[in-house]
Amino acid sequence: MRVQITFKHLDQSQALEKYTEERLNEVARFLLKEASAHVYFSKFRGQFIAEISMNTSTKYLRGTGQNQDIYQGFEEALEKIEKQMIRMRKLHQHHKKPELSREGRLKNVNVRLEHLVPLKKAA
Repeated sequence: MRVQITFKHLDQSQALEKYTEERLNEVARFLLKEASAHVYFSKFRGQFIAEISMNTSTKYLRGTGQNQDIYQGFEEALEKIEKQMIRMRKLHQHHKKPELSREGRLKNVNVRLEHLVPLKKAA
């Protein structure tokens, strides 16, 4: 994953950059394809703000976190991104109709192994 980090009204920190890249690579396991991320750290009225925007080939994910501690703010934003990734992955994995699957068709078989066809109501 390509990660770009920007600081505004803050001094650049090598430790924060390393932590950010490690955590984003851990969360990238939920992705189905390659992505790029842009992390934006800023400070406003004593609060640290972390904004993460992530581009995949199919989706655009965005999360924002705000806290007194810069690491906690980043974790809040990362948690929001992670929830979006999990939701996106579940939709991708379970998008087919269950009645078309093998298990779904087995529910329409009676004890004599005859396929039951649903009856249509007369008009």
